[in-house]
Amino acid sequence: MLSKTEKPLMRLSAVTGLLFALCGNHGLAEEAKHLVQLDSGVVQGHVHAGPEPSLEFLGIPYGADTGGENRFRGPQAVPPWEGVYMADQVGPDCVANRPDSPDGRITPAREPNINNQSEDCLYLNLWTPALDDGKRPVLVWLHGGGLRFGTYNKIGFTGNHLAARHNLVVTAINYRLGAAGMMTHPALVDEDTGYIGNWNIQDWLAMARWVKQNIAAFGGDPDNIIFFGESGGSVGVNDLAMVNPEIRAGLVHKVIGQSGDPSISTMARHTEEAEEFFRNVGCGDINEPGSLACVRNLSQEEFHAGFAEFSAWPAHDGKLIRYADPVAAANAGETIGIDIVTGENGPRDVATEVSWNFLMAHNAQGSGRGYRYYMTDSSGVTARHVAEIRLVWGTWEDGYSFGDNSDPNVKFLSDHWMQSWANFAHSGDPSFESETLGNIDWPIFEAGDHQTMIWGAPPQVEAMTPE
Repeated sequence: MLSKTEKPLMRLSAVTGLLFALCGNHGLAEEAKHLVQLDSGVVQGHVHAGPEPSLEFLGIPYGADTGGENRFRGPQAVPPWEGVYMADQVGPDCVANRPDSPDGRITPAREPNINNQSEDCLYLNLWTPALDDGKRPVLVWLHGGGLRFGTYNKIGFTGNHLAARHNLVVTAINYRLGAAGMMTHPALVDEDTGYIGNWNIQDWLAMARWVKQNIAAFGGDPDNIIFFGESGGSVGVNDLAMVNPEIRAGLVHKVIGQSGDPSISTMARHTEEAEEFFRNVGCGDINEPGSLACVRNLSQEEFHAGFAEFSAWPAHDGKLIRYADPVAAANAGETIGIDIVTGENGPRDVATEVSWNFLMAHNAQGSGRGYRYYMTDSSGVTARHVAEIRLVWGTWEDGYSFGDNSDPNVKFLSDHWMQSWANFAHSGDPSFESETLGNIDWPIFEAGDHQTMIWGAPPQVEAMTPE
């Protein structure tokens, strides 16, 4: 298997040379320490330099190419490779309909992969403090974009700060989007699993299995996997918490949803949109023999041409997602064993009362803890949609578009928010300590007082009511 730019792999003889260097040249010895054996082969990372250095691995595949015969199939295993896979470049973005950006925020400078889309896109980036037996919590980031566009390759999604400062293994992944990621229909029966859709949920579960299999070699804990995401990624992590617990058992331990409620579409909607999609790309009746083969034989461009009319969320398919209503799912125990943090930014954000009732139903089961937050405008910070991302990642100094990063409150808010998410990852409790504020206890979200963390200046817990 070749790297993302089709350059040759370092052969095994070179690996041997690096390992011999452990007894000699110090520089080569350092390189040898960045080799990791995965179930698919050996990867080599590098040091992400700076004031908070970590080891960085870019563009590691966690699933095979999703194009051609793998369209509308669960993620397939990565073909094993010989030699060393140089994890020094990100993989391509998944095929998507990216909206226009009249405000200029979506540019190649901000998203270097903006013009590099492929169905061969199931890649991850990873940052770790050390390759040891540290058993650190593992964060898995799902990017935003409504599950229809977006990328893991943004300057703001660089995990060295979280990893180095808070003793975490941090990952960010690409996953299938739009029709390729969510189309669900009884005619799309997966040859291997019997599932009929929700392909991006299957991607996320495949990533969790990759973590279970490989993360110990990166210093991570395979029994402490935390999915976190923003906007569409927040919808994703909340939906992931609703997956049939018999399927996700041992794969998802905690989730953090930043500005996106759990959202499920009906099978009726998926059936209608899937049938229209097949007609639009020239493959006729989805229920007729040969129609799926027709779609799998389309070029990537022909396949992508049908994305524009697809608008559904993940489907109530009865197998992966057994309840259409998130509150009913929580009441039925589908979220059993998961700790949840969810919230939104105001006043122009997207979350609704659904997440309030979802959290209260989850907490009423007593099988996992649920916490709620709300971000408000404060000194140096405008609490609009996506404004918290660089604060959470600690990358606000690289360019913060939602305030004045020379204002001390930006660093103050970021430091405490990062500490809170790290504490949640380590213990399941997002409470935190502050030199100036003392101990900030964050109680679970329950009916009656609705105790909510207000991320402002200063962060504090208040009782809230739905608007």
